Amino acid sequence: MEDGDSPAATDSGTENLRGLAENIAVPHGVRPNYILPSSGQVEPIEHFLVAPVSAFGQSTSANGKDLPAGSLRPFNALQPLVWLAKRRDELDLRAFEKQWTRLKNWFWLPGWFVWPGVRKFRDKVQRLGLRMAKGSPFRRQYSGLRRGVALLISLSAVLSLVYLTVVGDGIVSAWHVREFWLAKQSLDNATSTVEALFAHRERLNSWPKRLYTGFLTQFFVTEESRQETVEILDKQMDNILYTQFQPAPGEVEKIKLAKDYLKYLPNGPHAEEIRNFIDRINWENRVRENEEALAKLIREWPKNAIGDKVKEYKKSVDGFQWPHSDAAPRELQEKLANFRAEVEKWYWTQTFTELRKNVGDLVEAGQFSQAVHELFAISPEHRSNEWANIAEKVASEIPTALENIIRSLVSKGSYGEALKRSHSAEQALKDLENATRVNQKSVAEKALAGVQKITRIRDYINEDYDKVLYRIVQESRTRKACEDYLQYAPLKTMAQHVQAYLDYLQKIEMPMSLTVGVAIIWDPDYKPDDVAIPGENYITVIVNEDKVLRKGPYGENEGTSKIGTFSLQADKGAETSWHFVISILEVDVLFDDFGGHGEKDISARELSTGVEIPLRGAGFENKAHLKILEGWPPEPELPQWIR
Repeated sequence: MEDGDSPAATDSGTENLRGLAENIAVPHGVRPNYILPSSGQVEPIEHFLVAPVSAFGQSTSANGKDLPAGSLRPFNALQPLVWLAKRRDELDLRAFEKQWTRLKNWFWLPGWFVWPGVRKFRDKVQRLGLRMAKGSPFRRQYSGLRRGVALLISLSAVLSLVYLTVVGDGIVSAWHVREFWLAKQSLDNATSTVEALFAHRERLNSWPKRLYTGFLTQFFVTEESRQETVEILDKQMDNILYTQFQPAPGEVEKIKLAKDYLKYLPNGPHAEEIRNFIDRINWENRVRENEEALAKLIREWPKNAIGDKVKEYKKSVDGFQWPHSDAAPRELQEKLANFRAEVEKWYWTQTFTELRKNVGDLVEAGQFSQAVHELFAISPEHRSNEWANIAEKVASEIPTALENIIRSLVSKGSYGEALKRSHSAEQALKDLENATRVNQKSVAEKALAGVQKITRIRDYINEDYDKVLYRIVQESRTRKACEDYLQYAPLKTMAQHVQAYLDYLQKIEMPMSLTVGVAIIWDPDYKPDDVAIPGENYITVIVNEDKVLRKGPYGENEGTSKIGTFSLQADKGAETSWHFVISILEVDVLFDDFGGHGEKDISARELSTGVEIPLRGAGFENKAHLKILEGWPPEPELPQWIR
């Protein structure tokens, strides 16, 4: 029916609609469903539907177009879709019921509820319920199907659990009954070993500890029969094991069989007897091991050793422990005590022998403190007469050894080391004297006598050292030599003279204003012009290019001529230096002649004692003598050393 037709179609239109439906459905072998225009109802026949549909109801024509006549009045627009949904639910539900009829016949089989087909069917039924409308006419039919599926699945799970329980109990019960009958068979078998009997007994004994032994087991094996079988197994094992133990020939074999008995029958009828036997054998073995350990210790005694081996062995003897402290009888204990006493005596003999050698070597090497400390390594309670003899010898030998060392050091000028050695030796003897004053007075007296000898040796060192330092001052006359004497000289008998000389050195280091005198010493062969007639000689003195003096005339036959003086400023004290140039010119009637020339760098210190400068000419050499006359402090005297 097209838009614009009336919902109340004519009979002719209805017949046309039926004819159209039949033309579509008949070729497919089905009868069509109809929605009659007059009633709008569906006739549910097969799977085809022919229905009139209008989008907006009655129409009118305008300008060649169909338009709604008034308000929209759709006709039959949703009914085909509703028919389709219901028809689909009806068909699925009908198919599910047929499938369920086949599946539910097998629900009694074990595990039916987890079959893949059952699980898939359950899921399809659940999905159908989610899709089906609540007001569907098939809802009640669907609910009955879903309840039936859920009920049989639950019933299948219960039946499967019952099956599993029954089968499991049967298996467990059969296993336990089998264990029991195997144990009975082993008793009847004369060749059954102890291990086999023990295994059967352990299995039967473990029944009460097991979580489940099977419901059916009690109908085949009673508790009394199980216990009776266990007792028979114990008796048979006791008979076998004790029969093997009694005639065993050797101790090792007998011990093994005894341990086997206790392993299988710790509470057997002969267990106490077996344990007593093992305890007795173990006691004897422990005593023997203790004896062997002591014998080994005695064999390892290094009687001729000295040094660390003696200490190590003494330590091992003192720390000796029985391998088995509970198996050391009185005889063995007394043997160990006697041996320890013997080792104690041997230890001190070897220790004092080593001590005598070590301290002797140390004294000879000049290691006096180490020698005394070596003596002190012996604790006071062990400082016997032998120790005192060694200590007295050390106290006597230290001064002699020191004297030899001091002679060598003094000959090399090593006075500081000599004094250091003497103080070290003295302190060592004082330590020895203090440590022995109460209990070893003879040693203390020897040490005190040694200290007195060392004092005399040190006096010799001090005197010789003082002489040497003073001799250096006399020879070098330097500030360092004076300071060394004043600081290091042990006696300082010449300190006053040295201090005065040091003050003098400090003064000449200060700036000074000096007056220098010049004299000419004429050469007897002086003839500048080979003429016998003497001329007039003029002397010129230049200092650092400054003419400081020109004097004349002087005759060359005077021997020595005092020319004059000039002043100099020594800004750097004694170390100030100048360049001196001195020349002589002989003035004659006709010609002047060269009378000699000389130049030299001279310090203030050199001028203080006088300096000569050669003035050379042709075949002669005059001399200029320069010396400080004023401004230089007087040099103190350094007399010979006195005690």
